[in-house]
Amino acid sequence: MQYAVMAEYIWILTAVSVVPQKDLILGYGSACKVKGKSGVEHQIDVLTSHSDGLHEYLTDIECKFWDQKINKDIVMKVHEIVLDCSFAKGIIVSKLGFTEDAITYAKYEGIGLVELREITDDDWKGRIRYMHVNIEAKYPELLSIQVDAEADSKDGATTKQVCTEASKVEIHYSDGKVVTMKEFIETLFYEKLYAATTDAIVTEKYEFDEGSTIIYNEGDLRYGLRSITLSGKIETISTQEIINGDDHVMYYMRCIFEGDIITIGSDGQIFKH
Repeated sequence: MQYAVMAEYIWILTAVSVVPQKDLILGYGSACKVKGKSGVEHQIDVLTSHSDGLHEYLTDIECKFWDQKINKDIVMKVHEIVLDCSFAKGIIVSKLGFTEDAITYAKYEGIGLVELREITDDDWKGRIRYMHVNIEAKYPELLSIQVDAEADSKDGATTKQVCTEASKVEIHYSDGKVVTMKEFIETLFYEKLYAATTDAIVTEKYEFDEGSTIIYNEGDLRYGLRSITLSGKIETISTQEIINGDDHVMYYMRCIFEGDIITIGSDGQIFKH
């Protein structure tokens, strides 16, 4: 996110950019009204509260999305509201900046001025505006699993099983070691795939010593394990991401001021209706 702020106002941003321990938006819009010491009720665009752990400070933020510069009369009015309501700070946000007398008076009375506008080409000078990122991702794709096992029967019949749920199958080695089929594939076969120099299909057959067994947990089926044959390949995905410095903050501010509906999803994504 990019903010375009005139150089004259940097001293103001230094004061308001510190993140306090506790930040709260107490109110905003036409319903946000505060009665001052004079007994007069003032409408506040945005009223915020922050605390340094000992004291609470209220800030009046006035948003002037006008097609003209803000003059000293507006600054004087905000200053009077700050005094009447005993606010700690007053800040004015403008789309087109401020007149010279407004800037002078704001500095004198300690009113913060922020110019929120579109970023121009001049603002980007000396900065990186676009970043091209080439991404190549490789991942193993398992094509088939073939298990050659001997059934526990008197006639010594053999069976070939095709395993599809690797995490629910256990391999018991003759020396007592036990691993799941998933662990077996990831630690042995995937290493072979990553070592392959091409994306051709790789097939590996793993022989087991006598006394090794394979157990299908769901059916509690146990077989004498002879071999496991795995087939797979490495998939490669290439893409290019362009990260640009578009002024998303200004875009959504404009949407809000123009009455468009903005929705923020649970994952932080912002959608315009």
